[in-house]
Amino acid sequence: MIEPRDIALPRPPQPPEPYSFPVLATLAPVVASLALWFFTRSPFALMFAVLGPLVALGSLIDARVQGRRRLRRELRRFEADVAATRQRILVEHDRLRDGLRRSLRAASSLLPAALHDAERWRLVAGEMPIVLGFGERASGIRVTGEAAGVSEVQHAPVGRRWLRRRVTAHGQHDEGRLALVSLREEAARLQGAPVSVDARLGIGICGSRVPARAVARAVAVQLADSLPPSLFELRGGFEAWHRALPHFVASEGHDGLRLDFLAPPQRPGDAPVRIPVVVADSIEQLPRECRVGIEVSGGELRMLRHPQLGVLNADGVPLVPRTMRADFVSAVDAARFAATLMAAAEEEGLAVGGGAVPDSVELAALWTMSAAAAGTSTSGTGRGSLAATFLAGAAGRVTIDLVADGPHAVVGGTTGSGKSELLIAWILSMARQRSPEEVSFLLVDFKGGSSFVGVDTLPHSVGLLTDLDHAAAERALESLRAEVRHREHVLARTGARSIDELGPEVALPRLVVVVDEFAAMVADFPELQPVFADIAARGRSLGMHLILCTQRPGGVVRDAILANCALRLSLRVNNSQDSVAVVGTDAAASLPRHPVGRCLVSVAGDEPVLTQVALASQELVRSLGERWEGTARPRRPWLPPLPARIAWDDVLTTQEVSASAGPAIPFGLTDLPEEQRQPIAKWCPTEHGNLLVLGGRGSGKSAALAAVAAGARESGLQLVHIGSDVELAWDQLSALRDGAAEHRGERHRILVLDDLDGLVARFPDSHAGAFLDLVAMVLRDGSATATHCAVAAQRLTPSMQALASLFDSRLLLRLPSRQEHVMAGGDGAHHDGSAPAGRGRWRGAQVQVALAPNALVVPPFRTRVPCGLGEGDGVSAVVTTRRTAIAGLARGAGRALCSPQEATSLWAQGEHPLALGDPAEWQAAWSAFPSARLKGTVLFDRCTVSEFRLVSSQSLLPPPLSGRPGGAWALDPDGTARRVQIPDRVS
Repeated sequence: MIEPRDIALPRPPQPPEPYSFPVLATLAPVVASLALWFFTRSPFALMFAVLGPLVALGSLIDARVQGRRRLRRELRRFEADVAATRQRILVEHDRLRDGLRRSLRAASSLLPAALHDAERWRLVAGEMPIVLGFGERASGIRVTGEAAGVSEVQHAPVGRRWLRRRVTAHGQHDEGRLALVSLREEAARLQGAPVSVDARLGIGICGSRVPARAVARAVAVQLADSLPPSLFELRGGFEAWHRALPHFVASEGHDGLRLDFLAPPQRPGDAPVRIPVVVADSIEQLPRECRVGIEVSGGELRMLRHPQLGVLNADGVPLVPRTMRADFVSAVDAARFAATLMAAAEEEGLAVGGGAVPDSVELAALWTMSAAAAGTSTSGTGRGSLAATFLAGAAGRVTIDLVADGPHAVVGGTTGSGKSELLIAWILSMARQRSPEEVSFLLVDFKGGSSFVGVDTLPHSVGLLTDLDHAAAERALESLRAEVRHREHVLARTGARSIDELGPEVALPRLVVVVDEFAAMVADFPELQPVFADIAARGRSLGMHLILCTQRPGGVVRDAILANCALRLSLRVNNSQDSVAVVGTDAAASLPRHPVGRCLVSVAGDEPVLTQVALASQELVRSLGERWEGTARPRRPWLPPLPARIAWDDVLTTQEVSASAGPAIPFGLTDLPEEQRQPIAKWCPTEHGNLLVLGGRGSGKSAALAAVAAGARESGLQLVHIGSDVELAWDQLSALRDGAAEHRGERHRILVLDDLDGLVARFPDSHAGAFLDLVAMVLRDGSATATHCAVAAQRLTPSMQALASLFDSRLLLRLPSRQEHVMAGGDGAHHDGSAPAGRGRWRGAQVQVALAPNALVVPPFRTRVPCGLGEGDGVSAVVTTRRTAIAGLARGAGRALCSPQEATSLWAQGEHPLALGDPAEWQAAWSAFPSARLKGTVLFDRCTVSEFRLVSSQSLLPPPLSGRPGGAWALDPDGTARRVQIPDRVS
């Protein structure tokens, strides 16, 4: 502690010397003047008698003026000396306050605590000063100089005008003494200094509970900082953070309103040292051992009892002030301070007083420990409890009950802090005394699947989901919605309000969803945030519990989930924000790297308690698995994925009631993980409209249409299969168009058309648009004629875009790229380039097409009528680009030939030759074609539509011709264009 310096008081102001009237000097000139007049009788001699009094009066006036000047100079000097002395006093007070603050180490100066503090635990024998607050105390400054006490005016103000008035009225020393007494008083009293008491006297704090505890925290922080844990033990404690101090031993025999620092005697025969700190409501409730009693009121402390209360020192200053400003410490700062002290004690290797958190502990050994030193949570047994012991604290094992303390938990921790070890130990502890009929675990590991090695084989485990199998993880996590509804139905069926009210005959185990790296999971599946929020809100009554583990809890776990997670555990984290997000303080950011597994536990917002995670050996995991070997596994909350191949008989044997009023055509199985169902996939034409099947090569388009056809036959519907040949498809659709009126009112029929885009591409350019118009007409008029179309295509080409709006439902199979999947109307997230044949999306759900027997049989349909070139065949002319070949056929049939120019005159003469020419020759003989039409049928062989229209002078569109040889158009005299087959054609 800094020694105070002596301060010399200034010399008091000295009044001027009194002036005496010069009587002799005044009378001497008068006497001399009278003597001179007596001898001279001159009246002028009498004038010298006046000079004496005048000189005396002048001297008197001059003395008064000079005295006032000297007084002013003296006052200015004294005022400057007083100001300088007061400044020296202020400087000395600042020096003393700084010294006291450094030496006494108030609680506010210890926060935030540093891990390495050279002054920590440097207790010396003798007095143990503890700062209670800040107020007035004796400075110890010795004042030298002349200053008599004038008690009645000790605090009178000092000023030049006031001093002058007082000096004139009362004499030379009064005002100087008043000013000096005021300086002496200022020097003796040190304001705003830390006020300390000897902790060995025992400290009691009374008043309102909240500020009283804040003052008690300040006292406890100072004691923990000054008393070495190797010498002092802490027993009792009125707040949870006391258990995290390295001094803590036990709390037996304490009522929760006091703590005691105990030290064994240093020499035989000495009494042990006990330092009590007690919190009470009133001074009467403080024990006798607390010789220091203070009352807290607002931000002020009032000293109620102290051995030296009311005692004054030599300067008249109380040794113990009655009032002072309190030094408060918050619970958050105290918990952070305790964690830092624990880390410092472990790093320095101090022998902690029996209450240290162990560096490591085996889970098996923890289970066998005595329950006498049970930790912070209440434990339970039976169906209504998930009590688990997997943490060790300073007082022994710590038991956490996910049902009573939760119902959900958030675990924070950076890489390498021991998250996986914590989760494994927790799962094993819950499964230790509970069968799979009582508890089950859904394990989610989005760090590659290595977090739950061993525990995923327990009979309690319903599955392990990893980010390596994205599709399986998506299905299982979506099934959680269905699990919520399933449990609601069970409770509603039994009339129970919660799972705790279910009888043992109801098989509904508690489901604990353990997620390692929750941030990665919600990044891949952001739609699961509301699902987990729903489980967090209703999980307690449904028996569903969440343990969400993440490296960065801040901003990842939403408030809707955190609000229902009363159980918070935090291992070491990277920054204070993450620590505050989990346990409410930044203490987790100060946890040491070693030993791994240091964990802060907070239940329902209580102060976090420092613990150590127990380690589970593989031997323990195997033995626990063997213990429950042979027990029935719990119900899995999701169905297995759809198989890559589904037999048609499996679809037919599944009986389901259709909700559609019209026909329902089965074609596969639908996967509804969110409903935990895999019902039959059905196409209801009257409800779903026309069906478009889109898929790339090898995706199963034809198999899908075959399944639709087989389902239509099973439903007793008429099936129309449109062939893949250009001529056949054209004729079939034309027949449907022409017979639409006759089919109205008859039974439903299903039109099946495969590879529409490929079929359109095989049509000539002149017929492709007309064919698409035919398809559009059938699609539009289907509902009126009870004709429903199922069409398959590889992609929506630009020419087919107009047809897309006529399909009310789509079955999207595997497409080559995500872009094509999106352009086909699908969601890019659902694109799967490795999906098996027949796997697709149907009405928002995944579907697998069944392998049905091929029911796509094209009925016999003749697209060309045989036509000869003989004279009896009724053919009058041929327009062809292959004159030689046609001429050979005509001669073989015994038919005479002529050119178009010759044909008109020969026909007029009664002859019947066959007019033969290419399109150019027929256009040159413009009058020959009308005559040829009057004579009979005109054949167009190997001609384009443009040539047909130029020669015939008609806008008629003839039916298309495929690439098969022998095809030709026949234009009859009535203007009908039809397709014919010329036999024995030479190519």
